[in-house]
Amino acid sequence: MNRIQLDTLPLLFIALGALLFSVSYCIIFPSENLDIDAGTYRPPQLHIGCSHIVWEKENIMLMAHVNNFIGTIKYSWWIDSKNESNGPESNFVFSEGVHTIRAEASNESFMLEKEITITAISSTQGITVEPQPSENYGTWKFQTYFNDVPANVPGTQIMFDDDIIGISEQCKMVSIIGTTSGTHTWSAQYHGQNISSGIIEVPVVEKLKISNLRIAPNYKTGDTISTELLVINVGTVDIDGFKIKTLIINNKYAWMGDKAKREYSFDYSDTLRPGETAKLPIVATIPEKVNGIRPTGTYTINFEMTYSSEESSSITLETKVV
Repeated sequence: MNRIQLDTLPLLFIALGALLFSVSYCIIFPSENLDIDAGTYRPPQLHIGCSHIVWEKENIMLMAHVNNFIGTIKYSWWIDSKNESNGPESNFVFSEGVHTIRAEASNESFMLEKEITITAISSTQGITVEPQPSENYGTWKFQTYFNDVPANVPGTQIMFDDDIIGISEQCKMVSIIGTTSGTHTWSAQYHGQNISSGIIEVPVVEKLKISNLRIAPNYKTGDTISTELLVINVGTVDIDGFKIKTLIINNKYAWMGDKAKREYSFDYSDTLRPGETAKLPIVATIPEKVNGIRPTGTYTINFEMTYSSEESSSITLETKVV
């Protein structure tokens, strides 16, 4: 390596400190995302689930909990404007019809309340299911309807290609991840009765997606950055490997052209099936000083991925070294 001269200092610091872009990988399934830390204040909240449909005269447990609420907490439940129970958990039996549920949570100073609707039914008439594609082409969700209106019906069982893929829960639809291209059959049952069935035609889609990275807004010289790059196969066919190119620029010295940037590349050779994720740990150390100068400034980091006849995806992030 050539010796770094004083007039070309912003050379290797661009790499967020001689970027030790030590990349390894493993496969995980199903895919998952990492969120960037918000670090913002969140007000107290009361959670009691969502409005849903139940079978009449069945024993139903309702549960409440609060976030960001301190002190001794008292709970009470109101059913159709009548105080029925106290405590964070309560069992109820609902007669046929629509019922208004209100929960209250209070401490010495404040009171929170939340309201939902529970509809009790005695037959499956009006209950239907429809499959819905998502932005991830290999993922399908199964939405339940009651009298043609979207509804949450816990206990709805979904079969896909003659296999049970899931039973819906309160506030959560059944979904299938990693659907391959071709023709697939599905059916739905509720309370022991068939309510819907059909065929899904899944197109051929080659698509990889770079997921979010956990990058702090600020780092100090001397810090070690440890993060992960997630690459998800959101298509419907196998993809045999991909290439990642990383471009790091210190914006403070961008006017110096190539001296203010560093590029790194990595080839991933394994096959990613639909729904699978490649998890690529990344470690970078920021030096205290480079030739006596602290490598501070705003950095732009761009990850570009190419695969399958030059199809591509990219994500760009910014961070500061102070």
